[in-house]
Amino acid sequence: MGAIAIPEMKRYGYDKKYAGGTVAIGGTLGILIPPSTALIIIAVQSEQSITTLFRAALFPGVLIGVLLVLTALFIAWRKPELGPAGPKATWGERFRSLGGAVEIVVIFLFAVVGMFIGWFTPTEAAGVGAAGAVLIAVATRSLTWAAFRRSITETLRISSFVVLLVIGAVVFGRFLTLTRMPFELADSVQALPVAPVVVLLIVIVIYLLGGALMDGLGFLVISIPLFFPLLSALGYDLVWSTIIVTLVTTLGAVTPPIGVNAFIVTGIDPDISIIDTFRGVAPYFVTYAAAITAFIVWPDLILFAA
Repeated sequence: MGAIAIPEMKRYGYDKKYAGGTVAIGGTLGILIPPSTALIIIAVQSEQSITTLFRAALFPGVLIGVLLVLTALFIAWRKPELGPAGPKATWGERFRSLGGAVEIVVIFLFAVVGMFIGWFTPTEAAGVGAAGAVLIAVATRSLTWAAFRRSITETLRISSFVVLLVIGAVVFGRFLTLTRMPFELADSVQALPVAPVVVLLIVIVIYLLGGALMDGLGFLVISIPLFFPLLSALGYDLVWSTIIVTLVTTLGAVTPPIGVNAFIVTGIDPDISIIDTFRGVAPYFVTYAAAITAFIVWPDLILFAA
């Protein structure tokens, strides 16, 4: 997406810090909004329902997405030179430009909504989505044998990665269970003379640092067996905890010194330095912090749909 968006933003005269920061922060939501590979792995590792986590993640993901859009609009309104207005277009031209996206939206809504209301399981929803994509590609005559082989190869590569990651996570979790380390950690923290919310804030800081220093998905896999028993022992709902730590970890992807998303933006366009991207991301931290605070103060914002 960055390879598509950044050149277009530069073509219309957008400030490079604004362009880089907006693309980098937008990339943080992919790990949360269903269908999310991270949530699937967490569900398997912590023995939770994938559908329940998807339901719980949908509203927070959409809400933060809307808040990020509003933040971007506010920044451009305050400083129009950062994102100058493009040429005017009629409503007819705007609707015609959406033609290529309608099929994707239909497939997504049918698969995700069908899964939520019980028409099919998460695995069946993936099959429905894949079948729908193939049918649309055939109907629009955009499917070639080369593209079909490439998509199969890429799917096998990603699926193998996910399966191996799940196997490693399960083995690691079983090992930690045998050592009783998570339970000892939970007992030690429970004995501390501090309120549970203080422990929660410490865990949040750890996940933020972990997401900043290494791949977010990898850190989640490593840390879940350690911290989930602790959060559960303190009385926090595991579904709620999953969404919170996923949000905080993905925010680490744009946090110095090793924000992965920021480096990806720099790799896409060398004219945008890593410092420019981090500066462009900075205003969105306020948005994220406000949203996470609201989810902590009002847990039902996450749990009402679960």
